[in-house]
Amino acid sequence: MAENWHANNRRKVLRSLEVLHTTGRKHSEWVRETEMARKHEDVLRCPSLLFWLHADTHVLNERLDARVDLMVGRGMFDELEQLGREMRDQGVELSQEDYTTGVKQAIGFREFQPYFHALHTNAPDIDAHKAAGIVDMKTSTRRYAKRQTSWLRNKLVPECQTTLEKSRHAQVFVLDATDLTQWTSSVRDEGLRLTRMFLANDTLPDPALLSPAAAELLGDVKPPNSVLAWKRHLCHVCSTKDVQVWLNGDDEFQQHQKSRRHRRNVQWQRKNAREEQADRNGYAKATHEEQTGTCESKFTQGEPTDTNDSDKPVQGEASI
Repeated sequence: MAENWHANNRRKVLRSLEVLHTTGRKHSEWVRETEMARKHEDVLRCPSLLFWLHADTHVLNERLDARVDLMVGRGMFDELEQLGREMRDQGVELSQEDYTTGVKQAIGFREFQPYFHALHTNAPDIDAHKAAGIVDMKTSTRRYAKRQTSWLRNKLVPECQTTLEKSRHAQVFVLDATDLTQWTSSVRDEGLRLTRMFLANDTLPDPALLSPAAAELLGDVKPPNSVLAWKRHLCHVCSTKDVQVWLNGDDEFQQHQKSRRHRRNVQWQRKNAREEQADRNGYAKATHEEQTGTCESKFTQGEPTDTNDSDKPVQGEASI
């Protein structure tokens, strides 16, 4: 299972190896059993109702940036300084580049390490590092929110829809929180209405018909992909004898096929194939002409076929 993950996804690779080491069974075997159970058994303890509070991307990004500014104004740097001091007292190396474990993976910790390093070394560009850290933290926050939205749409919603035919099912409703002036009607009242219907065991409406945002997010939901279906692809077009080009997952392989490098190599291979075909056709034609010419030469230089010519005197012989 570990070899199926992306080589840079260190956490998942280590987790698969840990499962094999602690249980004695492959991680893929556990995943396969879980997926089979989800198909044939009720995996929920009780029927569930989930609300997804959604906002348009540009509105959400503005709110996230404002949230970072608010955190800075409320003393975020003091908290980070205190955290760093406690970690140094415990012997934790803060300059280590591994930010995938513990508190070091929290957004804001990694982004401000250059600033604190400049602060402790009395570097002249402290303010520049501070401003850059704030920009980086905003960028990381927006990326994290985008990953959350992708996970909700591509993982959670499809998994919930697989339970609709079972006795204990889960339904997801999107509540549009883009316009906060409409919060009472669009979010609070709508959520309360659906909750009362759910508790009364009434038939709930189609989640995709509640709002334009719901129709966009829930209208075309694909079945959940199996983890075991993920695989690496070898590009035979771009690979050479010395270097093999491997792509991790279907998405990366499709993106590679659209890349300039791949399309250029495809054109180069097609050109070589045409040239090789032309060379083979030319060789076959030359061989045919050579064979045909040899037959004609033998025909013209052989014995005469006209029987009357045999009666003619040969030069140097006397006629009787």
